[in-house]
Amino acid sequence: MLQQLRKSTKSWFAMIIIGTLVAAFALWGVGDIFLGRINDTVATVGDTQVSAIEFDRELRTQIRLLGQQTGNPLTLEDARALGLDRYVLNNIIARVALDEAARELGLTASDAQIAERIRNTPAFIGMNGSFDRFIFQQSLIQNGITEEDYIVATRADVARGQLLNSVADGMTAPPGLTRLFYEVINEIRTAEYFVLTPDDTDDISEPDEDELAQYHTAQSARFSAPEYREIEYVVIGPEQVADQVDVTEEVLRAEFELRREVFEQPEQRRIEQIVFTSQEEAADTAARITEGALFTDIAAERGLTPEDYQLGTLDRSGLAPQLAQAAFSTPETGITEPVQGPFGWVLMRVVEITPATTTTFEEVRDTLFAEVTEGRAIGFIADLANAFEDERGGGAFLSEAAQALGLTAHHIGAMDSQGLAPDGSAADLPPEPALLEQAFSWEDGEESSLFEGDDGSYYAVRVVSIMLSQVRPLEEVRDQVQAAWIIDRRAASLRIRAQELAGEARETSLALAAQSAGKAVEQSGALRRDAPNEIFAGALLQQLFAVPVESVIVAQAANGMDYAVARVVGVEHRAPDPADPDYAGFTTTISQQLSQDILSTLADAAQGQAGVTINTVNLQTVLGVTPLF
Repeated sequence: MLQQLRKSTKSWFAMIIIGTLVAAFALWGVGDIFLGRINDTVATVGDTQVSAIEFDRELRTQIRLLGQQTGNPLTLEDARALGLDRYVLNNIIARVALDEAARELGLTASDAQIAERIRNTPAFIGMNGSFDRFIFQQSLIQNGITEEDYIVATRADVARGQLLNSVADGMTAPPGLTRLFYEVINEIRTAEYFVLTPDDTDDISEPDEDELAQYHTAQSARFSAPEYREIEYVVIGPEQVADQVDVTEEVLRAEFELRREVFEQPEQRRIEQIVFTSQEEAADTAARITEGALFTDIAAERGLTPEDYQLGTLDRSGLAPQLAQAAFSTPETGITEPVQGPFGWVLMRVVEITPATTTTFEEVRDTLFAEVTEGRAIGFIADLANAFEDERGGGAFLSEAAQALGLTAHHIGAMDSQGLAPDGSAADLPPEPALLEQAFSWEDGEESSLFEGDDGSYYAVRVVSIMLSQVRPLEEVRDQVQAAWIIDRRAASLRIRAQELAGEARETSLALAAQSAGKAVEQSGALRRDAPNEIFAGALLQQLFAVPVESVIVAQAANGMDYAVARVVGVEHRAPDPADPDYAGFTTTISQQLSQDILSTLADAAQGQAGVTINTVNLQTVLGVTPLF
């Protein structure tokens, strides 16, 4: 799996995308500010400490996301092998350093900006399309942070955004650089080639006993059973506390009344406004409009732009009381009488009216039931989780604590790190990636602490026993070993033959080399570096775009078994059309890449100025690595 992940990141396109994601993650954050704090730190950036739990949470979030994207759940060991732990730590450090720089420059956000950011956060939008304070508070409770902590974190996000936007907002790549990138990326090449298959090699004789034994030993990892683990686990979630949650009709109606304003959308009006220095001037203008003059023409006469006189769509709370009274008593497309406003006399024009709407209890009953049930269940789940940990704190094993509290200790006799039993079937695990990860993070006889899953439930795992990976005896896998030996020998023979023919093609011609192999030369047609086909892909395609015209190349074909010998016969650089929408989009992409480079440089400078210290011992502890001292 790791090899597949590494291979998938070697193309130029993947590197650009991954680079962008990494830079964005480093500078803007991942939006996961629901993080606890503990005293242990993994890094200190300036005056800010990065807690071990913050690093652990963010690392596990990225492990889950990458596992979901690739379709292969990752363990902590996989993440370390891919360098994901270093990416995450560097990204957190970059973000904190930028926060330090923003504070030093005096950048901050007003209470109004913070309130607007929170109101517009999609996770806090209710059924009526507006901010739902109940959902907001429940989210904070579920993630274990206070409203004050959330506001502090949001303020830091906004301040950091001000710093970054001031540096890179509106950045445009130079036309020459954009054109160069476009020509290189969209370069077209043609080739002539022939293909060798495993059938084109000489017959491979079967190996003798010594060859078979030596191959079995040298390739022992290919013929080994994986490590299996016997585990027990406990789940504490909504299902385990369902009999304790009682939500009556009276409770639902009381909740509806408490949140009635959430389900009622007041009347809104789209309003335009012109301010005058006197009541007489406003009255004269109102008379002109009555006689047929256009409101917009009068605004233009006074040198006002649409941004100056268009107030937007508001309800009564968005206007001063005297202005609201006038605006909301005027019919659609009508103008108000002159009204005294905070900054002078005004005329307002009602452009559009959106009637008030009301949602009935029956329409939202099911949603209320789900939300109230979930809210109440959270408290019961927390109490049960605390009781479970108290039992274990008193010396009880996982299964004993579960029995004492009426919970089920689930047992799995054997599974590997992919969650598969020895017969290849899926082990009976809940769909929680962290559970599998925890099962392979503890030693024989050890138990994990309770940890929270993606679904809000709590889990605990005990490793009952470990069956270490073992090489299967030769007699047990003889047929597989012999088949693999023959395949490898044939592949080696094919590679040598392809390289010999490539050398012949360089000395004479591709046609003569193909003739000696009994093959016909074929034409590739137009090839692009980002468009592999059934022959040209991987190393073969990379070589094709890395050598001059007339060069002969040789590499495995797209299927990974055949070999292709090819000669580059044509190279074409297409000039971009500035009027082409695709080229405009390409220009935007390159400009964004340039912006990210500049922001990365800014982040590096911020780290250098703040100073960074890494606590290696705490970091190794989080990563499950035994400290060296």
